[in-house]
Amino acid sequence: MRKLSVFVALLLIASIMLLATACGPKEPAPTEGATPGPAPTEGTPEPKPAEPVEIPKLRIAYVPSMDVELILETTEPLKQLLIDELANHNFDVKEVEITVGTSFEAVGEALSAGSADIGFSSALVYITYDDE
Repeated sequence: MRKLSVFVALLLIASIMLLATACGPKEPAPTEGATPGPAPTEGTPEPKPAEPVEIPKLRIAYVPSMDVELILETTEPLKQLLIDELANHNFDVKEVEITVGTSFEAVGEALSAGSADIGFSSALVYITYDDE
């Protein structure tokens, strides 16, 4: 059971990190033949770090793939892990809410309606609700 919770935690963190890097700001690629800009000189102030992105509540929905209480118990440690790990990536998450949908489709509908930010579901549900 412990291995399952560690696996789920790592999977969730990897998914969030992938999402954060995929949606983050991109640096423009250098064009061919372009010359680099002037090198920073001493005494030039360093740029200020960007303000953290504040997320009041991160809502995660799981499909009912096993006992609901077991899913909630197993994923409980993920709440603080996500808050800590996302803080390392400049996201200020105030609260993490983990729920289990009543059906696979309910998770797809929650994602479509915006009442869930992240959903762990099947590929069929993703395909069904992809356009929404």
